[in-house]
Amino acid sequence: MEQNIEKLGWSYEGKPIKEIKLAPLGLGKYIEVLTKASTSTKNRTEAAVNKQINRNLLAEQVQLIAVDGTELRLKNADVAKLPLAIGVTLQNLLNEADLENGEAGTVTLSGDGVSQRVTYQLAKPMKLENGAVEALEFQAQTYGEIENVIAEPQTLKRVLLLITECSIPIITGDDSGKPLLRTPSYIAENLSLADGLAIAQEVAPRFLSPQEI
Repeated sequence: MEQNIEKLGWSYEGKPIKEIKLAPLGLGKYIEVLTKASTSTKNRTEAAVNKQINRNLLAEQVQLIAVDGTELRLKNADVAKLPLAIGVTLQNLLNEADLENGEAGTVTLSGDGVSQRVTYQLAKPMKLENGAVEALEFQAQTYGEIENVIAEPQTLKRVLLLITECSIPIITGDDSGKPLLRTPSYIAENLSLADGLAIAQEVAPRFLSPQEI
């Protein structure tokens, strides 16, 4: 997502800015933003933490394109100093990006996760150097396989562990001949936030609150 702001006549670090771009955040980076905000905020009220999350998101996602083509990153410490028109423009872009990038995938094989795998189809294939991840298959048959997931109190971190410890990626177009037996962290961390939330709601409960068989 991008927006031309040259008419606003704003300069950053001595360079006139013509355009703002927002880089999407993967699940891993979003978790990092939340963790940093909750641990670095002295005043732990919900409003204070949310304000820090917002600043961290702006610093992580905003790319500033100068008139001369130089790309600049907005520093967290400079967010509060932004002119009102620029700050509101950035916040509106961030809100719009959340809405536009909110598409999630679906559960295409609704197993119990123990005797039959749960297959989650990603909203969009994740391109890799060799092939693309189309879906994740989840299965855990022993408590030991799920123990680390249960012990993690933070919802999205729990999802990340569930993916890396209890799923395998379904990859198409991979001619390496080396199938992955577990989903590596670089795939899990680069899932979209929408997919991560969907897995938290539709897949994780099958393992964390299993029905009697």
